[in-house]
Amino acid sequence: MTGCKNCDGCGCKTAVKKQKVLVTGAAGFVGSKMLAEMQNKGYTDIRATDLFTPRNLPAGIEFIKSDVTDRKSLDEAVKDCSAIIHVADLFDFFASWEKLYAVNVKGTRNICEAAIDNGVKRIVRFSSGSIYGVGNNLDEYSLVDPIDPYAESKVLGEIEASNLNGFKGFHVTLLRPAVIFGEGARYSAARIFMTQALTAKLLGTKLLPGAGTFKGPYVHVDDVVGAALHIYENDLFTKSRNPADMAFNINADDAVSPKDIAEMAEVNIKKTGLAKMLQGHMPDIHVTKGIMGPVADVCSYAVKHLLKAGILKKKPGAMLEPGEVDFMFIPGDLTMNNEKLKATGFSPKYTCQSAMPDVMRWYDNQGWEKLLF
Repeated sequence: MTGCKNCDGCGCKTAVKKQKVLVTGAAGFVGSKMLAEMQNKGYTDIRATDLFTPRNLPAGIEFIKSDVTDRKSLDEAVKDCSAIIHVADLFDFFASWEKLYAVNVKGTRNICEAAIDNGVKRIVRFSSGSIYGVGNNLDEYSLVDPIDPYAESKVLGEIEASNLNGFKGFHVTLLRPAVIFGEGARYSAARIFMTQALTAKLLGTKLLPGAGTFKGPYVHVDDVVGAALHIYENDLFTKSRNPADMAFNINADDAVSPKDIAEMAEVNIKKTGLAKMLQGHMPDIHVTKGIMGPVADVCSYAVKHLLKAGILKKKPGAMLEPGEVDFMFIPGDLTMNNEKLKATGFSPKYTCQSAMPDVMRWYDNQGWEKLLF
C-alpha cells in the first residue's frame, strides 16, 4: 500500500509513518542510522531511548532516557507508542555472561512486558546471524548453534520474545543480521577491516587467520535499517511462537573471506612508502589460533583491569578480543540465505564486493589514530 487520502487508522504505509515509533539503542551505530533513515522516509513521530542522549540527535526526535535492565524505566519510553524497533542489546565480546544475560535476555523480556502493559502492538527485535554456528546457505529454520556467549544470549533473547508473541494482541518479528559494516562502525566488522587495511597500509601484505579462506556473512548497515522498517511497514508479523517462523535473515548476497577483504584493502588503502617498497616482496602472514588466542586473552585481562583501575576510560579500538578469535577460526564457512525476506519484496542494495571498498576508503580518510584509540 502506498497511501490514501484518509490515512488515519487505515493501516497504509503513510498512516504507519504517522504513528509514534520508539527506537531503543538509539545512541549506538545501528540505532543512530535508524533514526536518520526514518526521518528520511517521512516518519513524523519518532521517539528515541538509550542510556544516554545520542550525539547529534536529529531535530524533531523526542528522547527519553531508559535502561532495558530496569523494567520501571521503560514505561515512560514505551507509553503511547504504536511500535518499537528494539535495537538495544549488548554487543561486546569483552562482556561477562552476567551482563550479556541482563541486557540481551532479561532486557528483551523487560521491553516486551513494558510494551504489553502499555498497549504497544508491534516490536521488531534485533537478533543475530551468529546464532547459527557453521554451515552454508543457512536459512531461518537451520540449526541454532551459537558460537560464543554473545550469540547464546541472542538465542535466549529470541526465546523470551517469542514466548510473548500473540499475548494480548502483542506481536514480535525477529531480524537476524549478518556481521554489520558501514561508515562509522567501530566494532566487529570494523575491526576486521582495520586489521587488513593497516597491514596493507604499513607492510604491503596480508595478515590472515589460518588460510584466510573461511567465508563469512556480512551486511551493510543501510540494508539492516531498511529491512527492519520494511518488516514494520508491511506488517510482517505472525501468530506463531516458533522463533524460526518469526525470523528474517538479512545479509548481503555475497559472502567474503578474510583473504577477500585483505585483497580489497590492498587496492583501496593509501600505502606508506615502506609498504610500497615491500609490496610484492613480502609473503602473506598467516597466524594460527594458538597464537591469536593467547594474545586476545592477555589483551582482555589487561584492559579489564586497566578500566577497573580508571587508567583507561574506554576500551581501545585496536584491542583483540577472544570472541573475535573464535569467529575468525570457525571450522568451516558460515553463510546465510535471505530468500525469505526477499520473497516479501525487500532486497539488499549492497553486496560486500561493491560496498566494502568505499567503507575502507572512508576509514582511511578519517585517520587511523582516531578509530583505533
